[in-house]
Amino acid sequence: MLKQAVKQDSNQVILAVLQCPLFAQAIISLCNTAKAFPGTPADRTQFLGTTSWQFADQADFPVLANQKGLFDALSMILPLLDRQAGVDLGNIKAFFAFANAIV
Repeated sequence: MLKQAVKQDSNQVILAVLQCPLFAQAIISLCNTAKAFPGTPADRTQFLGTTSWQFADQADFPVLANQKGLFDALSMILPLLDRQAGVDLGNIKAFFAFANAIV
C-alpha cells in the first residue's frame, strides 16, 4: 500500500506522495503493527526500519500532518520505540525524522 501511494526514484527515495490518504493509512497500519509486534522497543524500531522512509524533501509534510489519524498513530508509537536501535541505519533515522516532523 505504501509503494502505491508514493513516487520513488531508483534508490527508493520518496520524491512525492501521490495519494496522501492512502499513504497516511499505510503509515497508520505500520504503526499499529509495530505496536502489536512482540519483542522489545528495539525490535519494533527495527521493524519500522524495514520500510523506506527517505524523502527527497519535506514539501508534502504539512499536507500529511493533516491526514486523519496520522498524528495520533505516530504520537502513540514514538514512546514505544528505542531511538538508539539502529541509529546508524538510514531508514530508521529517516523514520524518526519523518515522525518528528509530523508530531
